[in-house]
Amino acid sequence: MCTKLVGAGLATYLCVIAKRITMSKVAIPIHDNVLSRNFGTDSHYAIYEIVKKRIVGKYFEIPEAQDKTELTQWIENLGVTDLIVNRIDRDSLLYLGTTKINLFVGVAINQPEILIMEYMNGTLRSDAFNVFSTNSNE
Repeated sequence: MCTKLVGAGLATYLCVIAKRITMSKVAIPIHDNVLSRNFGTDSHYAIYEIVKKRIVGKYFEIPEAQDKTELTQWIENLGVTDLIVNRIDRDSLLYLGTTKINLFVGVAINQPEILIMEYMNGTLRSDAFNVFSTNSNE
């Protein structure tokens, strides 16, 4: 919305952005071109930037982390807003619970392109009985 201000014979326009555009940054851990079975055993991450249910960016990141504590911090430092995983260990879950990252756990293994479409359509499903890794070192 723009408002015209008149003063001292000069017209000045003041434009106010009424709506803030928010972007989601969704990370999907990948192993063998599909969602990794266990968080932390992935080879890389597919990162999707989404604005108003449209993908505006997609790229891949290789974790620099040596252990799961560093990995969760690395994900947070990337600015990820949402993380989609199949299984996760309790320590990583506890750490991510202290961040502002939305966590989707127990998601069925599939290609990242399919998972991101389900995420955007609101049809991403979890299996509540299949969320924890059996070993915290996996």
